[in-house]
Amino acid sequence: GTTTLGTASLLCCSTGVLGAGTHQIVASSPAASASFQASTSSSTTIVVNKSKVLVELTPTYTNPAVNTPVNLAVGVLPLYEANNSLYGTFAPVTGNVDFYDTSTTPETKLGTVALSGDAATLPVTFNSTGLHTLVAQYDGDANDLPNSSGPVDITAGTNAPTAITISGGTGWTYTSSPITLNAMVTAGSGGATPMAAVTFTHAPAHN
Repeated sequence: GTTTLGTASLLCCSTGVLGAGTHQIVASSPAASASFQASTSSSTTIVVNKSKVLVELTPTYTNPAVNTPVNLAVGVLPLYEANNSLYGTFAPVTGNVDFYDTSTTPETKLGTVALSGDAATLPVTFNSTGLHTLVAQYDGDANDLPNSSGPVDITAGTNAPTAITISGGTGWTYTSSPITLNAMVTAGSGGATPMAAVTFTHAPAHN
């Protein structure tokens, strides 16, 4: 079939987006007036290569407790090359992403998710403690090459890590003035809020 890429004025140019593959392009011009005939150029061949892509894997947590849900988020960015450098584009990407745990022998396939826009997310849990090295594999599509993310390490433990932040007070006060201190305990790997007593201790001053 014939696809019109665009129109242009005399001695100018026309641009269009072509999919991967080999394309035969011709230029044609209708008769401008009774003094001129319509004309068509000979064809020129344009070979469009598939785009390289950047695949980035980002888990919500890298140190979850066992059986705690972790979302594995993947972004796929098409690239184009100019002046021997690669640049990101906003071209649409389709296809699937496969998620693997490469710390097992043979490696374990965790699941497959279809891209939505340029992203995909797979929720997973780990039922054993230890190190899990994860990789996301983009399968490619009609216009984009397959590629893998770099490895990401997740260490599952028996207990979720916690963090405590302290607030309150003004940094200075008088001996007769009461001081109110607040402590917040959060789980480092998400899930339920830890429920436990908090002890405030007078730590030695560091001069």
